[in-house]
Amino acid sequence: MTRADANDDEVSGWAIGAAAFAAFMMLMLGCWLLIAGIAALARDGFSVATENYLFQFDTTT
Repeated sequence: MTRADANDDEVSGWAIGAAAFAAFMMLMLGCWLLIAGIAALARDGFSVATENYLFQFDTTT
């Protein structure tokens, strides 16, 4: 008996699809965060306005 004969389990199409979707989403999020990081380095001071407050951030500290 070979190793291939001992393990005849089929892989679910749903499992492959979910893993591919998760990998794609992680790559997209990584690219987005890379762009956001480069933008934060290029423009070191920015403000965020909320309903009641204004926050001033300096990303070079």
